[in-house]
Amino acid sequence: MSRRSHTWRVAVASGLAVLALIAFGILFIATTGVYSVAASSSHFAIVRWFLQFGMTNSVRTHAAFIEAPNLENEDQIQLGAAHFHSVCAPCHGAPGVRANPANKDMLPSPPALKKHVSEWRDRELFWIVKHGIKYTGMPAWPAQHRDDEVWDLVAFLRKLPELKSEDYRALALGNARRTKQPSNHATEIASENCARCHDDAASAPPNAKAPRLAGQSQEYLSRALSEFARGERASGFMEVVAADLSDDEIEALSEYYANIRPDKKTTIAEHLERGRQLATQGAQGQAIPPCLSCHGTSAAPTYPRLAGQSAAYILGQLERWRQGLRSQTEHGRMMGQIAKRMTPQQMQDIASYFASQGNFQAALDAVNPRSTSAGGNP
Repeated sequence: MSRRSHTWRVAVASGLAVLALIAFGILFIATTGVYSVAASSSHFAIVRWFLQFGMTNSVRTHAAFIEAPNLENEDQIQLGAAHFHSVCAPCHGAPGVRANPANKDMLPSPPALKKHVSEWRDRELFWIVKHGIKYTGMPAWPAQHRDDEVWDLVAFLRKLPELKSEDYRALALGNARRTKQPSNHATEIASENCARCHDDAASAPPNAKAPRLAGQSQEYLSRALSEFARGERASGFMEVVAADLSDDEIEALSEYYANIRPDKKTTIAEHLERGRQLATQGAQGQAIPPCLSCHGTSAAPTYPRLAGQSAAYILGQLERWRQGLRSQTEHGRMMGQIAKRMTPQQMQDIASYFASQGNFQAALDAVNPRSTSAGGNP
């Protein structure tokens, strides 16, 4: 046996012995329980370093091929801020908002994101928000295929370091406000919570990505909230909100919004005539039915009203149906088939048309100028 071969064998044997010793040590620690898993005592410095090192490299590896979109849209930032305030701020805190004191005793404790968010790239923040981090208390996004919502939150996180307390509250609270003497519980929930993203009796939605709820039928709103609560309709934003509502609160909120009369303002939009034709006649050659056959005043109350919704919201929903992201329910599957038959131009046309209608009567007047609302003037 050559000297070189002998040296190599000794090195291999030594290496295996070291590995065996390490494995035995780990097994001994796990079997005897001598290492405390109590959150009241911190990890050894070497353990803390190793866990942080491994976590950081894991995130960067798995996020390496994610392409970040433009994150400068103000509506996107505001929607992300509203969700952050409701779900994330209790653990991570926010400008002018203290984290829950109990969270500081978590191990690891949730970081103050205003200070640490700059340590991550956009794609890495996306991966963390979407997938969560094992053994840290950081959960995965409830609706795994709703990347659009995850990017909304990332857009806000990128803005967070530069926000002062008053700027943060303006973004995160939207139109929400404290009601000193609410007339009922539904009014309190709507004005203090729903109005962060949506409208209420006193104000329109603070951003174009959230739908108007005022004037929708009670049946539709109740169905939508119940589907969110059961996880049948996917939304990381809405599932956590609806799951906290009791059945009585869902019915009360649905009634509250159904009884609000939407304003009659119209918005400037393009392609209105093509959109009107789709809404009233459909496109027979593509098997696209008239939108108003389901979303008009004579349709079943379990279908939503579209007149007055923002074009951005309608386009976003059509795109999600086209991609199969809202196929969990019977209604979702039906709309998915229709959306897949529509061209991008048709989606833009119909979104612009409904956005230009202040309410259902305005939509009907566009079809038949002689139509009048009940009790109104010609």
